[in-house]
Amino acid sequence: MEKIEEESIKERKVDKNKNKKNEIQHKEEEKDKIKDKSKKSTLSFNELKIIILSLISFYFYILSFKGCEGTQSYCLVTLSPGFFYSLGVYLIISVIITIYIFYQILNKNNSKYHLFYYLPILIYFLYLHDNGSDLSHHGSYNKMLFYVLFVIFIIVFLNFSLLKYIYKNYRIIFVSITLSFIWIIIYTNIKIKKNCTTWYDGYNGLRVENDPKYDKCKIAHPKRCWINLLDGIFDVSRILRENCSNFRGGEKAELLKYLTPDFNQSNYFGYPITTNYTWLDQSHFDRFFNNVMADMINLDKVKYDQIDDELKPEILLKFDPISQMGDVSIKINKKEKMAKERNKLYNSLLPKDKPKYSNILFLYIDAISRPEFVRSMKQTEKFLSKYYNSTEKSLYQMMKYQNFIFFTQQNVNPMFFGESMFNSNGTSILKHIKKKGYITAHANNICTRQLYDIEDNYTENIIYDNFDHENIAFMCDPNFYNPENRFTPYMGPYSIRRRCLYGRDTFEYILEYGEKFWETYINEHKFLRLSFQDAHEGTLEVVKYLDVKLAEFLENFDKKGYLKDTAIFFVSDHGNNMIGFYNILQAEDYVLEKTLGTWFMLLPKKKNIDETYLEKNQQKMVSPYDIHDTLIDMFGYHKKDNVYSRKGKSVYQEINGLERDCHYYSQDIITVWCRCFDF
Repeated sequence: MEKIEEESIKERKVDKNKNKKNEIQHKEEEKDKIKDKSKKSTLSFNELKIIILSLISFYFYILSFKGCEGTQSYCLVTLSPGFFYSLGVYLIISVIITIYIFYQILNKNNSKYHLFYYLPILIYFLYLHDNGSDLSHHGSYNKMLFYVLFVIFIIVFLNFSLLKYIYKNYRIIFVSITLSFIWIIIYTNIKIKKNCTTWYDGYNGLRVENDPKYDKCKIAHPKRCWINLLDGIFDVSRILRENCSNFRGGEKAELLKYLTPDFNQSNYFGYPITTNYTWLDQSHFDRFFNNVMADMINLDKVKYDQIDDELKPEILLKFDPISQMGDVSIKINKKEKMAKERNKLYNSLLPKDKPKYSNILFLYIDAISRPEFVRSMKQTEKFLSKYYNSTEKSLYQMMKYQNFIFFTQQNVNPMFFGESMFNSNGTSILKHIKKKGYITAHANNICTRQLYDIEDNYTENIIYDNFDHENIAFMCDPNFYNPENRFTPYMGPYSIRRRCLYGRDTFEYILEYGEKFWETYINEHKFLRLSFQDAHEGTLEVVKYLDVKLAEFLENFDKKGYLKDTAIFFVSDHGNNMIGFYNILQAEDYVLEKTLGTWFMLLPKKKNIDETYLEKNQQKMVSPYDIHDTLIDMFGYHKKDNVYSRKGKSVYQEINGLERDCHYYSQDIITVWCRCFDF
């Protein structure tokens, strides 16, 4: 009996254990079901989250396209200072979300089908939605910045993931890396601050001086200077190892796209003379490129000597029949009759009306600030250093040269027309220069006859005049200038790469044209303006390629004696404002430099010229109006001639610094761009 009872007890225990196990198993199955349900609901939530984030990413990318309607000049005048900042914020948000979406799709348990709609839409926005490069449509720049930011944040994300892994497995190494990172941040911050110590510097020991006894305008000084710290990092051509001979191809085919069929079998071309083009019609930026292409000369069909002297092309292009690569030659056609008439005019001047110098060489570099000129133009400085404390020439540096805004027309109109852009009037200074018997010439590596695009705004009553010679049409060649997208950052006058055309930097053609012009009119009095767009881009690197050749050009002129009685101007319209890293970062030094352009002069020392005020005015607030009036003074005009500007004064005369601040230029300057720090 006892045995039977024991067995029954054991059986009951086994049954209980079985029941317990079944209960536990059942509970686990129930839990698994709940987990499966939660997984399904979580999965559907993650899928929905990716879709919503995709929409948000696209929304912010669309916001970054927001521009302005109207002409480029109108857009620039009305541009909000926060425009580039907003563009950067929108793109950063879009990039961060995009990276997160890719991470979720590729590394988590999410469906890969998201790629089938996300990638095509992203490609559409990057390549098709907006490929413009002006302020109304700026998709090319958005795309470029999107790529740059994407790479930067991917690197940050990968580093963060690596640190996370190291933290879990190698604590000591993690602590070491963290301490190193903190040290780098502290060191970088100290370095950025130290970089500002030279920001006030000019050449030959001259620095900005803010003395309240003599000057009302005290130029602001940045506390953190990024540009020196990152010098060379954004040099795209150096990174890609580009020079002007290693990425040539399809040159003739590209040019023929825009020419009539009768050019197809020809290899010898001439670029049209544009000095006879009307200003507001033929030279208008909407029509100028097409007019140049329509007037191209087929020199295989029309012999050069058979062309009228006034229309003989000065820029000649010959293609090799086999390689189809172009070779350019420059030939200045001397206008003998005009030269005689100008010499007669000069010789008829009374001694009191004679210009101060035989020649003026005006070197204009668009969008380079005074600090940037000092930073980047090292070889040019070497040339100038020969005349520090010289008995032959004097270097004058206008350390408080203030621009009215960060775009060209509002500064160039006062400079060369003596009037505010907003008045839409003014007379070209060329009229006054020619009356003094000077031959004039201009070359520029951009496809426009002015230093800015000629548009419908602010031009109604301007009295234009033509240079006697100009090299402009050549820079409309579609192998350099993109007529469908003139502001593109990949080629042309605003490119972040070297500006190459037919195997040479475009500035080389400008310098060669200037030299050929000078030698053609070696015995005449000359005003030569050579203009360069090489600083007009967002990396602040491209202008350094110009520096070497410009210094060589000046040295060559000096050795040949061409600079003996020649005044040389180094002038810009403003500092840099193109879209790039510094603009998106809103780096303090970069922002301040936007309206602090360059104005240096290398002048021959002459007994009859008083340099007293030239020396003193280096520390006075001056503007583009003063460049105009200084030129007028150099050409021997007097106040009674009524050709000076309203707001300017020659730097040969005393300028009262206590009268001048940004209120003085209230009609022209937009308050936010004033660089007087107590304004």
